[in-house]
Amino acid sequence: MKTMRWWIGAAALSLMVGCGGGGDGEELILEPHVESQSFGELYPQGNSDENPSTSERVPYEWVLLLGAPNVPVEIEKVCLVGDTDFFIHEVSEPTTAKPGKDVAVRVTYERTSPNDGDSADNAAIVIQSNATNSPTIVVPICARVIADGMEKEPLVCAPPVAINAGERDDSLCP
Repeated sequence: MKTMRWWIGAAALSLMVGCGGGGDGEELILEPHVESQSFGELYPQGNSDENPSTSERVPYEWVLLLGAPNVPVEIEKVCLVGDTDFFIHEVSEPTTAKPGKDVAVRVTYERTSPNDGDSADNAAIVIQSNATNSPTIVVPICARVIADGMEKEPLVCAPPVAINAGERDDSLCP
């Protein structure tokens, strides 16, 4: 069930790569379908849960897919920035997104106790590629753990870093 949830989440936030222009010398384009992803408010892992892989409790796992429908795109670096203490990321191999062959970035949120006050853990996935329109893409992600029994409320991601469209910033992923 957890794997299915990953792919459902990935479908909600897949990055699609396409080509612009026409003929030879086509421009490599990388565009996110959404600008950020909130995992929402989650409950700590309980020891009496029948199904610990629900989307209600931590650890919460989610997959971001990077695809290339027409022209291969080299994913050079992927990193997390911001409040990264409770987020872990893994990138599939190879890191060239080819038509029909996606690159997957799996993110796991692993906080085990409730956040202090109303604070959320805000991070961002930074993707460096050879795309000419967006060589650096920043996708904010956020989550918060609340105590069992508390009412869940909407959670909006506050981006920890920003970059102007079309720019490259190699300092974000050292």
